[in-house]
Amino acid sequence: MSDQLANLTKEGDVSIITLDDGKANVFSPSMTANIDALIDEAPRDTGSLLITGRTGMFSGGFDLKIMSSGDLNEINKMVKVGFSLLARIYSYPRPVVCACSGHAIALGAFMLLCSDYRFGADGPITGIKSQSQSFQRDS
Repeated sequence: MSDQLANLTKEGDVSIITLDDGKANVFSPSMTANIDALIDEAPRDTGSLLITGRTGMFSGGFDLKIMSSGDLNEINKMVKVGFSLLARIYSYPRPVVCACSGHAIALGAFMLLCSDYRFGADGPITGIKSQSQSFQRDS
């Protein structure tokens, strides 16, 4: 596997971003920066953008190691860049398609919602489970 957490390929006028960190495809700051750079490479005036993950895993959402670290600066940074990425996908000037290749949890599910079209396979879990996590700061 390369140092890239996601890669860009092109088939005709379709730019394809594939998420593959070898694990849960979490939206860490480095994954988000990688995707942002790939979106910069995709043509904005023709074609469409397809976002997918590897077989069995679209994305597990935010990086839970960072989320549970207690480092509020890192958590805030990750959340801001994550939701900035969603805004960028939502406002992309060409059609955005998410091909949900597997589980899509939390931010992964939000990415599906921000795309113009979304497709998924039977079986994988898609959901927003933040309420069931204990991310509240102790008093």
